[in-house]
Amino acid sequence: MSKTRGKAIECKAAVCWEPRQPLSIETVKVEPPRGGEVRVRIAFTGICHSDAHILNGCIEAKLPVILGHEASGVVESVGEGVTNFEEGDHVITMFLPECNQCRCCTSGKTGTCEVFMDKNYANGLLMDGTSRFSIRGETVYHFFDTSTFSQYTVLPAISLVKVNPVAPLEKICLLSCGIPTGYGTAVNTAPVKQGSVCAVWGLGCIGLAAVMGCKAAGAARVIGIDINADKFELSKKFGVTESLNPLDYDIPINEVLKEKTNGGLDFAFECVGTTKTMEQAFMSLHKGWGKLLVVGLAPDGDTIKVPPFELLYGKTITGALYGDHRRAKQVPELVNKYMRGEILIDEFITHTMPLDRINEAFDLQRDGKSYGKIYSRFPRDPAVKGHFYKLQRLYTKARKHKYREYKQSLLKQIETLHEENPKQYWQLIDELQGKEKDDKSALVAPFDWLNHFKNLTEPKDEFKERLQFLEEKLNILEKRKCFNELDSRISETEISTALSSLKINKAAG
Repeated sequence: MSKTRGKAIECKAAVCWEPRQPLSIETVKVEPPRGGEVRVRIAFTGICHSDAHILNGCIEAKLPVILGHEASGVVESVGEGVTNFEEGDHVITMFLPECNQCRCCTSGKTGTCEVFMDKNYANGLLMDGTSRFSIRGETVYHFFDTSTFSQYTVLPAISLVKVNPVAPLEKICLLSCGIPTGYGTAVNTAPVKQGSVCAVWGLGCIGLAAVMGCKAAGAARVIGIDINADKFELSKKFGVTESLNPLDYDIPINEVLKEKTNGGLDFAFECVGTTKTMEQAFMSLHKGWGKLLVVGLAPDGDTIKVPPFELLYGKTITGALYGDHRRAKQVPELVNKYMRGEILIDEFITHTMPLDRINEAFDLQRDGKSYGKIYSRFPRDPAVKGHFYKLQRLYTKARKHKYREYKQSLLKQIETLHEENPKQYWQLIDELQGKEKDDKSALVAPFDWLNHFKNLTEPKDEFKERLQFLEEKLNILEKRKCFNELDSRISETEISTALSSLKINKAAG
């Protein structure tokens, strides 16, 4: 049990006292979670334009406020009635909750939740109308019920998703907002069809994620549009086939696009957040079927103007929050896709900074020097250090070696087993992980452990116990020939070699 459970915690946080002023690093008091809430130790948080809109005064918020909504961390304690999270769980914060009870959540038609639509987030309070933050007795307010610019935060359980504990927190924090928003808008909301012609306005994190989604969906052409030409080379990694800078043309960019695409675009993704670019994107659509997907967040009160007759031609405008992803189901799936190398995350990260340099991070974002994402890392609390961090370090080390193909193949076979024979799958997982059958949240971490330890030549003392545990479980598998059931390409020799490698490493430690 956590030593801080049920007690207030004092920690560092970046506080916004006034708009258009730098964030101030303060010592804040974080109260324990109440009913239906979870207190999380934030490990890493990204910065987003939504946070910047509060800082520059484009969107109003109750002040003083702790901003931030895109983060990963570890559960420190849970409030009364919370049964789907426990201390030590690795989680990703969600600005868009998922109650699984409202009409939206149960419709199967959208990823939006009525809790989000009905709640007054401008008052900066949690569900019960109170705050968990204070500084010297003064109330500090929440942002989107997340407030991740703090070492500890309290948020509703419906605003969290549990993820694979082996996945590196410093990477998957970006699956909390920007990447799923852009990617999901292309594959879920649009959805982009094979052979489509698409264009994306704004090649920041969300725009590049939309590009990645268009590519994954089979788009024939993905045109990247940005006034910063320095982004064009990077965007090719995500799937941009050609790039345009509107400043290079004497005519509106929509006319340029219509000329280059034989009448217009099938799909246009606006990821900038200005009414001007939204209108340009709409006028670039092909008549009859062109669809504009608004992803960027425009300032409060702004409206777009489109000729009504263009709508009669069959053009449509839509948008989505968080890419219409169902959080509890699809976010862990995105984490697993990253672990298998099927989606990019590392390539989105341009800078990593400590919390006390968060203002510098926003400067980089404002000046266009961050093409992808910047995240802040938080000091690790000695009280919560554990095997999770050891596994993360091992995972990072393992990625540098040439076992990725082996791991991908094995994990795919395990997923196949899960679909075809769930009972056998969970028997295997229970045996490997020693978990109860009702805990079906974790990916097959022991197989990742195998890769980690196979790549270690001089394991430290702290890994010996885990080596012994894994060796025992592998011996059980060897006797039952489970590896042969999972992947016919894995031979007896390979099993023996893996076991021998573990024994040698253990001895060397």
